[in-house]
Amino acid sequence: TPALVTGVAAPTDAAMEAWYESNKERFKQPERRRISALAYSADDFLDRASFTDEQVRAEYDLQIKTYSTPETRQIVEYSNADRNIVQAFVDLVMQGLTPEEALTRTPGITVTERTVTPDQIADEPYRNFLFQLPAGRVHNVPVQVAEGQPFQTVLVKSVTPGTPTPFEQVADQVRANMAKPEAERLYEESADPFRDAAGGQPLEDIGKQFGIPVYNLAAIDAQGRTSAGDQPQLLVGNRDAMRDLFTLTPGQMTT
Repeated sequence: TPALVTGVAAPTDAAMEAWYESNKERFKQPERRRISALAYSADDFLDRASFTDEQVRAEYDLQIKTYSTPETRQIVEYSNADRNIVQAFVDLVMQGLTPEEALTRTPGITVTERTVTPDQIADEPYRNFLFQLPAGRVHNVPVQVAEGQPFQTVLVKSVTPGTPTPFEQVADQVRANMAKPEAERLYEESADPFRDAAGGQPLEDIGKQFGIPVYNLAAIDAQGRTSAGDQPQLLVGNRDAMRDLFTLTPGQMTT
């Protein structure tokens, strides 16, 4: 048992020094480098995407459905397991018969009438299909929501629009939604000028030119870790650049 093991004699200074000499690699600190980095994304352009109140109001009017409660649709679904039967019904309607008249000539069609909102339609493709159909016209091609289910065509009898949220309550959201694609555009436009500037200008000058900050990171090893074991997220997301950093001499920049 551990209690019966005799004590281990303390090593001599000479023994410790000899062990240290043969195990020096255990005590060797890795090479570390201090890095300055400059990074930006489309989000850095959000505050540069400015719009007049008139432009925001026009976008609100254009996208009014986005800022309204869901619309309600009264639909009629005409279905059968045989696609040809549904197609025959559709063809009769396309020839000018009313749906009621076409039904008398195509027995076997199941008629389902219901009132729906988008959240009540679980299947996304079918939901998108239903809420893009014009009212008052039978769709001219049978569809199948899922394999094994019957084929059907749909008539939208009526559409009740949703209730818009007042502009004043959503103006900031409209402006923010407009800013995202504009920021992306500005970001893309900056790509070539940024590459040109990164071809030799100091980071500080590039930062001033583009209005973005330069980060001075704690010294890291080749694995991107500081002496405390931390990994800067900026480098974790750019491992190719981090690898290049350890091939450069002091003062050089990555491409």
